[in-house]
Amino acid sequence: MTIQERVLRVRSLLEEHGLDGLILEQSVNLAWLFGGRYHVNVASEQGLAAVFITHKRTESVVTNIEQTRLVAEEGLQADTIHTIPWYDAAARNTILETWRGEGQVMTDADLREAMLQLRIHLDDEHVAAYRRLGRVTAWAVEEACRTAEASDTEADLAGKVASLCVSQGLDPLVLLVAGERRAGLYRHPLPTSDPLGGYTIVSLCARSQGLVAAATRTVAFDRLPEALARRYEAVLQVEARMLHATRPGVSLSEVLRVAQDAYAETGFADAWTEHHQGGLIGFQSRELRADLAQSQLLSVGNAVAWNPSLAGAKAEDTFLLTDDGLELLTPLQAYPEIAVDWQDVRYKRPWILVKNL
Repeated sequence: MTIQERVLRVRSLLEEHGLDGLILEQSVNLAWLFGGRYHVNVASEQGLAAVFITHKRTESVVTNIEQTRLVAEEGLQADTIHTIPWYDAAARNTILETWRGEGQVMTDADLREAMLQLRIHLDDEHVAAYRRLGRVTAWAVEEACRTAEASDTEADLAGKVASLCVSQGLDPLVLLVAGERRAGLYRHPLPTSDPLGGYTIVSLCARSQGLVAAATRTVAFDRLPEALARRYEAVLQVEARMLHATRPGVSLSEVLRVAQDAYAETGFADAWTEHHQGGLIGFQSRELRADLAQSQLLSVGNAVAWNPSLAGAKAEDTFLLTDDGLELLTPLQAYPEIAVDWQDVRYKRPWILVKNL
């Protein structure tokens, strides 16, 4: 799908909501529209441009700092591009007020849910970009794990992952590293100066062309602790059932209920309450999380990242829901693999890398 085809999708949204125009300002929506980076600060929700889409034309306003780069490198295009001095906020506001004066006009913040529905149905161009992003995301985590040593600190390992991401044009948005001491204590272990010790879990959400892919891998040093293997096997059993339930027409809440049952069957009935289990991924690390009230139905073109976990063990990868089933977007690359079977379906999943055997 081209940019112009996405503009047509926005115009359909105008028809649906009885609008004369829509102003896009949020970085995730600009990234969806153009397939580029519309941020300088990776945490910024406000995009570097504003785009006005009506039934007949498109306009954009952008500062002189960003205009040339956004057009040359990030896909920005419009029938008219207004370039304003970076210091002239009044000029920008005047253009926005002119747009707002053209009848029934809303912003993407006003239509947050509608824009979400556009973003989560990925088109062919997005899928092609996602495949490359997924491969590089998995490679960055696995390569860092392969070079890690027990004496490294969590921060050392996080630095390796981040360096590999940046070298390939990825932004490491979420980077969690837990060594042996902290792996069983925290579900969101931001890296510290703790040594890795006997094993470590690394989780990464990386962004490129606006899309975000997630992957988690585990590495043990010298030996694989029996308790870790048991817990990781249980997590993979929960994940297999969640993957099996990931089908068109199934709601996110239904997948979570499958996870609840799976945790109970593996002997960890309450573990699902200790951390969220993932959900839809795309232009945010989680576009929608699965909870017991989430009625969003899965459909072809959605991407999901489930992350079942127990204290000290976690599984996570990014999958695309296709007409033929689930496509793994973060594939294993020279990393140990294990087959997990559920209802006559075999899922090839990452096992724990054991170094120095």
